[in-house]
Amino acid sequence: LTMMYVAVVGSTSAGKSFYVLQKLLRNITGPKKSRRQWIWISSEFKRDKTLAPVREKLRFQKYVFGIDVSERSFKESEFNSREEFFEQHVKRHVDYAVPGTIVVADDFQDAACANEMRRWINTALRVARHNDISFKVLFHNIRAGSFSSQAHNSVKYFTVFPRSQRGKIVQYLNSDHAIP
Repeated sequence: LTMMYVAVVGSTSAGKSFYVLQKLLRNITGPKKSRRQWIWISSEFKRDKTLAPVREKLRFQKYVFGIDVSERSFKESEFNSREEFFEQHVKRHVDYAVPGTIVVADDFQDAACANEMRRWINTALRVARHNDISFKVLFHNIRAGSFSSQAHNSVKYFTVFPRSQRGKIVQYLNSDHAIP
């Protein structure tokens, strides 16, 4: 299995989740030998209409495990702290994931445990390949500060939806990659 790290960037409603969902669906409906397990971590997993197929169809639930990290999910959980919520509700599932699993961190800046996820994902982008885990990280901005710092160094593909960020993309290519 090829481990791969991908960053997907676009504004709200630009199609980031839909784009990754199409890749997920193509994988889990394709040849059995190529199918992988997926863990989708999102603060909108329980209510995002785009994710309805993987939430509701039983045949997809065999391959997709969703983790809702919203404030509401944290408040309704049995955990007393955000750190405990992160460790037991999020990280534990990835730590024990089967080799070849793909983890999607969908706009994790909005999570109830955002700081814990930031530190964890920044580390995972450097070392998760040793555990045969791939990451697809979705951001709202090319420059998401400390949330995207490691992604700029570790991802193989940086997919950008330029709907409202054309100027930011041009500036990024010009200043960081010296492309006029």
